Amino acid sequence: MGTDDQDDYLTEQWVSRAVREGDASVLERALVEAAGRDHVQVVEMLLDAGVPVGSRLRGIVPELSSSALMYAVCDGAAGTVELLIRRGGLAAEPQDSPPSLPRIALASCITGSGAHLATLSTLLAHSAPLAPGEEPLLVTAVQEGAPPVVLRELLRHGASPDEHRSDGTPALVMAARRGDAAAVDVLLQAGADADAADRHGRTALMYAVERDEQQVVAVLRLAGADVHRAAADGATAVTLSKGWTWQTAKDLLGVVTINLPLAARRTAMLLQPQRLRVQGDPGGFELWALMIEHALGVDDDEPLYRVLKDPVAADVLAARLREGHRPGRYGAWNVLALSAAELHIVTSAMFVCEHRSPGPLPGGLDRARVRDLRDDLRRMYQKEDLR
Repeated sequence: MGTDDQDDYLTEQWVSRAVREGDASVLERALVEAAGRDHVQVVEMLLDAGVPVGSRLRGIVPELSSSALMYAVCDGAAGTVELLIRRGGLAAEPQDSPPSLPRIALASCITGSGAHLATLSTLLAHSAPLAPGEEPLLVTAVQEGAPPVVLRELLRHGASPDEHRSDGTPALVMAARRGDAAAVDVLLQAGADADAADRHGRTALMYAVERDEQQVVAVLRLAGADVHRAAADGATAVTLSKGWTWQTAKDLLGVVTINLPLAARRTAMLLQPQRLRVQGDPGGFELWALMIEHALGVDDDEPLYRVLKDPVAADVLAARLREGHRPGRYGAWNVLALSAAELHIVTSAMFVCEHRSPGPLPGGLDRARVRDLRDDLRRMYQKEDLR
């Protein structure tokens, strides 16, 4: 029988006729499409008629087929998700291939509606599993800038406010690096350790001070974050503040000296877009050069898909990053002027390292840290209202 060409498609009358005619492929497609439209009664009728709860709508590539439950999750059909789970939908889902259903629901929440949040809550209530290799949902939510209501929902369903990324970075530190004062506040209110540190001993306060995230600094100070806690290299929030020109952040810490040479390693590179001037430690410039050189070695051979469109310019820039920077004013950091095209090479190399490199990354980097570096640059652009 027909499907989309009929005015009564997916009505109860249509389902009754389709069940009598017994075309399994039509019924399975109908289940998937009804789930995506949140037609709970129709979905229940089809399941009662014996249509498998794990029915999938086949795509051009068979491996990319989608189940009724996946359609319902993507469309925020919380009622249908609840029904399909009660009828065995979770057990019928493949468990070893990302993205998982909770991860899909979380992504939908970031740009979706209350219905998507209700769908995520339903999955969490039924302990829907993550796929192997996926980060904890709270970590992903912080990294993607999810609204506070989403973070609170994850915490309500048992997520730890002290959750760590796979590289050991606490969610609180990730939120501070991003300048997400709301996320920092939600985590602290839920009991997160204000002095939790990453594998380098750097705390959220240290990262916030370096990036002049004033609201984050204020929230952390009110929560009792220790300004004198030392990282592995001896850096503290106070000593880091002295190596930057961020006066407001210094005021929040009670620091009066400014712009002094810094013995500890900086974790941030300062971008001044109007002048396209980059300021940082020699080690930061070296890290950018290493990423460019690595990206040149792994970027796609096919010119159409190559991220670094001009390998010669990229190679020249890597040399400039190593040799072209000079001590800046007061000798507090080194400075290098870049063109917009050169800065694009840097961000493109970061993209290749994060998404296309099949092997180990240079300079002790991993993909999570490369993501952090890309986020830092993006924040600099946002602060200057540039896109």
